[in-house]
Amino acid sequence: MRLVVLIGALVSALGLASVAAATPPTHTSQTLIISQSLPAGTFCDVNVNSDFTLIDDVTTFSNGRTEDHTRALFTYTNLDTGSVVTAVGRLNDHSDSTGSNDQGLFPRLRDASGKVVSVNAGQVRFDSSFHVVAFTPNTAPSLRAVVCPALGANPA
Repeated sequence: MRLVVLIGALVSALGLASVAAATPPTHTSQTLIISQSLPAGTFCDVNVNSDFTLIDDVTTFSNGRTEDHTRALFTYTNLDTGSVVTAVGRLNDHSDSTGSNDQGLFPRLRDASGKVVSVNAGQVRFDSSFHVVAFTPNTAPSLRAVVCPALGANPA
């Protein structure tokens, strides 16, 4: 019995030593800010300004697996009327050699009064070639189809 306990303790100690010796994951964080004018006919049938901020936090493990937590903030302005809608998207992504699994809000859109205009949430799975292999219905409709009517316009 003592031998079994001793062997168990030795195996546990070796296992902990190998875990402790593993390469620690790396963490990166970046913020991307883009502002662009979208002339009538390119996004909506009116002139639109789009402000976009992406905050991305990524953890990369030694085996190539990544965990990505993204927050996206959008502001769309109808330049013809001054109408504004905002959107917040939150996305969590798990990627490894077999593919990617994205899940979260794709995004939640609010009008100028703060009223929720559209919420799209769900999951999208990609294979290792980034082909969609599964998705939650209505996960990510055309952004134009949601944003333009909220701005009092039509999609281009």
